[in-house]
Amino acid sequence: MSGMGAQGGVSRCYHSFMDYLKCLDESKGVTTQQKNAECAEWLEDYNECLHHGKAHMRQFLMEREAKRQEQAKAESG
Repeated sequence: MSGMGAQGGVSRCYHSFMDYLKCLDESKGVTTQQKNAECAEWLEDYNECLHHGKAHMRQFLMEREAKRQEQAKAESG
């Protein structure tokens, strides 16, 4: 992994990935499963950086709630 971004410099998630690798390296776990369990939060942060899943879900929920409130306001008069 080079860590190079599309526009040069480091990629936006490079530091998150390096933090995850550091966690794996410093992990007290003996097996891969133990290390993965110990570093699950770092991996989750890295995946969020890559895919923005939580951010997209939060945006979806906010838009849905806004629509619900608009409909309730329109129905009430």
